[in-house]
Amino acid sequence: MKYFDRLQLIITIAGISCLVLTLVFQVITTLTATPIYDEMGLLEGYDYELIPQTFLSIFTFAHIGLLTWFIARSITFQMRKKEWEQEKAGY
Repeated sequence: MKYFDRLQLIITIAGISCLVLTLVFQVITTLTATPIYDEMGLLEGYDYELIPQTFLSIFTFAHIGLLTWFIARSITFQMRKKEWEQEKAGY
């Protein structure tokens, strides 16, 4: 936890929240799907409800974006730490 600044902690909390909401809306989307059968009675596909599928997409892409942002900030941690130490030494 000593490597986390406040922004990275906020990104982590938001990312975990989006992951949980993604899983919840995945279950809701799956449970509200209507199976579509062809004339022979074979399963052709599913018709998903628009609202749960929209929220599923929003939270999935938000989670991917927050995960990418978290990884980028983790990679640049040493660089930001070095810049902070240089600024502190300069004043």
